Amino acid sequence: MTPGKLRYRIERIRLPDGAVYDVPVRREQGIDLRLGLDVVRMARNYELDVAAIFTKDQDPAEAAREIRDIARTGDRWLKVVSAFPREPNSSSDRGMERTDRFQMDREFYIACLDPRNYRPNR
Repeated sequence: MTPGKLRYRIERIRLPDGAVYDVPVRREQGIDLRLGLDVVRMARNYELDVAAIFTKDQDPAEAAREIRDIARTGDRWLKVVSAFPREPNSSSDRGMERTDRFQMDREFYIACLDPRNYRPNR
């Protein structure tokens, strides 16, 4: 599968020390599918035991179901963890269905962001 065209939007973040950054956030159609296919392939090929998927979206949940099936039929231990930021005004702070959930606070989430601009120069 060839990934779709990347689109960027600027998201303003404020770090605990008060510094403010405008960070380009990539958006791409089909990236959830690519992520799910990669994780399932790695599970089938014995390339992982644990998959931590950072998302608030339910789209990769189908991959989590497939990984549970691989574990059951192959008599293996595999774990899928859904990691997501806790947002005070969000109604979707629940992670992916049927996964272990790691709810991180905003400071931890911001510390994980990469402030580099990956957009090609024009």
